[in-house]
Amino acid sequence: MKKSLLTAIFAVFLLLAIAVPAMAYQNFDLYIDNVKVPTVPNICYGEKGETEGTYYMDAQPQLKDGRAYVPVKVISQYLGADIAWQRPNILIAYGDTSLTLTLGSKTAVKNDAQLTLDAAPYAKNGRTMVPIRFIAEAFGCRVGYANAKVYINTAPLYIDGKKVVSAQNWTRMTMGGFLDECKTNVCINRLYQFLLDSEGEETAVPEYYGEMFNMDVPYFYYMLNEISFMESAGVDGTDIQKFKIYQRMNDYGEILEWEPKGTDLGEWLIYDVTHGKWYKLALTDYNKDFSDITSIGDWVQILNNVA
Repeated sequence: MKKSLLTAIFAVFLLLAIAVPAMAYQNFDLYIDNVKVPTVPNICYGEKGETEGTYYMDAQPQLKDGRAYVPVKVISQYLGADIAWQRPNILIAYGDTSLTLTLGSKTAVKNDAQLTLDAAPYAKNGRTMVPIRFIAEAFGCRVGYANAKVYINTAPLYIDGKKVVSAQNWTRMTMGGFLDECKTNVCINRLYQFLLDSEGEETAVPEYYGEMFNMDVPYFYYMLNEISFMESAGVDGTDIQKFKIYQRMNDYGEILEWEPKGTDLGEWLIYDVTHGKWYKLALTDYNKDFSDITSIGDWVQILNNVA
């Protein structure tokens, strides 16, 4: 009897010994503003064809000793933080907050104040893994965990003191168009910064432009997207700031004298509707970049009147 009991106890300890190392690193799913962060790149469609997107994790997020770790790349790409390495230190800057973490150390520095972490960053398979709760909360995000899922909720965007509740993208077709809306904070913030960064040299108003195709006027600028940041959501919502993206059309090699000819201001233009200013687009492939950044949001079509 005793022998059987000892054998059973030994078997239990053996199973635990096997299970503990296996559970030391547990995978989990990461959600930012309720949108799952993928571990493979999405496909973007630009002027050069299909390319891989940049918004994804290049390593599986893991639970280690009860703490959630993610590749540091997620912090820079999704939140827009600046990352620098001074081995073995990791420097992370976002807004008015700067963090310094050290591989293998639970000591961190936040804006010159030394702190003690409950989990140390580590390197695995060439990737730097950082404790997501500490970093996310340091940058004003809320973090939750349930059912092998970690949820990060980011702060909303404010423009001129007004809270942005959604972003809308109106795409014009030959007859009618469709309106998509996104309420994902991280996407709204990144999209707004993307448009501001896209504003290159201020330029004159194009001679010929509009929302409809015009195949008869060389250097006609056709509106590709109208992007609005909304104070109230929905089709009848109120916008705070609006941008329009225009692409040059009809680049004829030879133009007849009788044909109206506009001024060539560059292939792409961005019009800040709210402030009434035109800019050259400081991008090499707008379609790819726009497709990439909108992929991190949950977009819903709220209007479709294509004839």
